[in-house]
Amino acid sequence: MKDRTKSLSQRICLISSLLLLGVLPGIAQATPPKDIQLTYNPAEQTLAVAITHYSLMPGFHYIKNVDIKKNGQIISKNTYKNQPEKEYFTYFYNIPAAAGDDFEVTATCSFYGSKTVNLKVK
Repeated sequence: MKDRTKSLSQRICLISSLLLLGVLPGIAQATPPKDIQLTYNPAEQTLAVAITHYSLMPGFHYIKNVDIKKNGQIISKNTYKNQPEKEYFTYFYNIPAAAGDDFEVTATCSFYGSKTVNLKVK
């Protein structure tokens, strides 16, 4: 009976170790967004948020939140469950703005870090 219990314990330990080794590389390479480029199209009233965030597993390690402030007020909170590409992608938001308005956009990684950038509408 002891041999069966020992064997089961060893199998559980081995399976747990393999699962952990499969997850750790994704966590180890988790990084905040590298870059965010903002472009506002006044004719279409659209804010384009181009994000650079490298991920080997975009369904596991991704940009989880994109929060947008206009003139210091939060106007849009966006939560995602993956990122569309492994490194470069763009989200588009329909937001009315006029010349002189200030946008502040913060993109947050699902594991580690965030980046904030600003744009003044011309």
